[in-house]
Amino acid sequence: MTEHNEQTIDARESMLRELGQKLRAAREEQGRSIADCAQALRLRKPYLVALESGDWTQLPGDAYAIGFLKQYASLLALDISNELATIRSGDYRLTKPLTFPDPPIAPGRRWAYLAAAAFVVLLIVFNVAQLNRDASPKQKPGAMVADQASHAAPAKPAAPPVGEPKPSHAPPVSEPKPSHAPPVGEPKPSHAPPVGEPKPSPAPAVASEEQAPEATSQPPSVPAKPAKAAKAAAVPASVAHKVRFHAAGGDVWLEVYESVDDGKRGPRRIYRLLKQGETRILETNQGMLLITAGNPRALEVTIDETPVIRQGTLGKHKKIVRNYPLPLASKP
Repeated sequence: MTEHNEQTIDARESMLRELGQKLRAAREEQGRSIADCAQALRLRKPYLVALESGDWTQLPGDAYAIGFLKQYASLLALDISNELATIRSGDYRLTKPLTFPDPPIAPGRRWAYLAAAAFVVLLIVFNVAQLNRDASPKQKPGAMVADQASHAAPAKPAAPPVGEPKPSHAPPVSEPKPSHAPPVGEPKPSHAPPVGEPKPSPAPAVASEEQAPEATSQPPSVPAKPAKAAKAAAVPASVAHKVRFHAAGGDVWLEVYESVDDGKRGPRRIYRLLKQGETRILETNQGMLLITAGNPRALEVTIDETPVIRQGTLGKHKKIVRNYPLPLASKP
């Protein structure tokens, strides 16, 4: 506190004490007690005592104190206009050192944006990890891509049944290979017959020569069309089922896997967020599917137009259902 402020506070206290003595003298001159004045003004007695003593620390504040002072002086018919002007001028307003607290250092707007973005990223990562925390460790991302590629590739034609002959362009084994040579064990025809024997007839040779061109010119047996046989063999033994997933009561996070090896996750068939009212149809010939869903009570499932899971029945009060088995009954 400076020397000027100390002198100002001392002068103010001295002036308030002199004003209080002036009020007390006027009241005693009129023969009134403090209780009578407090009742007439409807003020608390300690306030009037504080005004007469000059100790304004007992009053609620300078604004209230000036109002009480004017009422008290008016009741006593006392002129205090000069004292009021001095108090209102502000020369004696300070009663203690005036200090200002340091303003708090507000964080920059850039840091606030970065913190909000980091919070959103962490929230998304946590939700994804929560949904995939029970995924099978045996199935790696490479294997999942290979499985999806194998499902996307067209089916190769299967081998024909064992009972049907294998198509081939080679001539049948049972047919003799055409040759111009005479059969083994038969005498080679000669144009010079032995003496005394009749000349052999050339008819058999001619017949064999006529048969040879027919055998050589005859095309190999044409097998049945392999494309139709392969197409018939590629049709699976079981008939595909049409499974319909519908988000009826709100948004649903849906993951659908094929079940292999007694309930383990196989290839993934659906991995997406279904908005409310959205439908996803899956055609499969598997015997069972595994369902993982967020907000499962909003999901409806039908198999071949037959409702199997109605809205509000899946998961009861759970927020997430994992690996829920969905058996697919075989068609007759």
